[in-house]
Amino acid sequence: MEIDLVHYYFREKLYHEMLRSTELSQESDPSDLTSNLYIGVAHFLNGRLSEALDQLQPLTSEPNIALAALLASIHIHKQCKMPDKEAIYKAEQLLKDEMKLPHETALLNAADILFMVGKIEKARDFIHRLMKLNPESLRGLVLKGWIELTEGNKKIALSCFRSALAKNPFCMDAVFGEVKIIPPCDGLSKVNQLIVRYPELSPPLVEKMRLHLSLFDWQLTIDTANRILTMDPKNLTALKVKLLYQTCFEGNYEEVSIGLGSFSSIAEEQEPQNWKLLHEAAVLFSRTCGRDRTVLASTECLLQKALPISCNNLTVVNEVAHQYYLSKKYKDATKVYRSALKINESCFNALAGLTLSAIAENGVTSQPGKLGKA
Repeated sequence: MEIDLVHYYFREKLYHEMLRSTELSQESDPSDLTSNLYIGVAHFLNGRLSEALDQLQPLTSEPNIALAALLASIHIHKQCKMPDKEAIYKAEQLLKDEMKLPHETALLNAADILFMVGKIEKARDFIHRLMKLNPESLRGLVLKGWIELTEGNKKIALSCFRSALAKNPFCMDAVFGEVKIIPPCDGLSKVNQLIVRYPELSPPLVEKMRLHLSLFDWQLTIDTANRILTMDPKNLTALKVKLLYQTCFEGNYEEVSIGLGSFSSIAEEQEPQNWKLLHEAAVLFSRTCGRDRTVLASTECLLQKALPISCNNLTVVNEVAHQYYLSKKYKDATKVYRSALKINESCFNALAGLTLSAIAENGVTSQPGKLGKA
């Protein structure tokens, strides 16, 4: 079950929670070096490349783990600003030996790690080799299902998940995969079984909440959100859904603004390097609040916190500018859109936003001159 939670947090992009989960697993069983492998990958996903490499290096000579550790190390080295070419060369030489006659466990670990670092096609190759050796591998079937689902092959993915569930009806990874594909009303019965089986865990409840939301059953959605928050008061997904309900149905913008402040604080505490959480929340509530100034002020704060964490990512910069535009701060919007164009002079969103801001502030006839100054 521990590995299911690691995979769940990975898919949710809660990489700090993923790290905590792997560290707890490692503490409970120090002899299981697979946990160290996932700790290394979690460090990488959190942007801590040197910590990731330090964690992975001792694993490059461990049976059934070395293959995955070497593949991950090579990938991470190549993401560094100044890649260590000598370290990459040594790892590639060791990799040649590991690739000769890998055990199925080594293939599984390698495929899983490659999937996590975004090397989908390579992960598919390794899982294909694994399934040739052992077509009945439970974890192999589940991982193959997620790889196929990521690539949009739903029929193959569903077949994999159902084959896995025939072996273990309570495999969370497989249930969550199946629920992504089947109709929401059918998915509810599946997650309810997990809730009964694992009453102490929040992920099955989160999936249930999402299914109710997809069926537009707001009352059951909010009831489930409240149940999650009783169990886990800092659950970011449930907090976001509850705030969405307050925004869309209650129109209580003051409460939403306060709630976004709490959401921001919890996100900084639980996922300190995860700017995407802040960005996604800012986008969601700025689009659903009817341009309420109180809420927009809060979403702007979310983005200001996301900017430095993202190293001024172009997507975040453009969103800051757009939210200034929504707040009718056209001069500020123009200034930030021009900053975005310095990052990428052909960015369509920045060019379009700059045009709209100039029109809103000065009228249509002034546009040619304004764009010339951009």
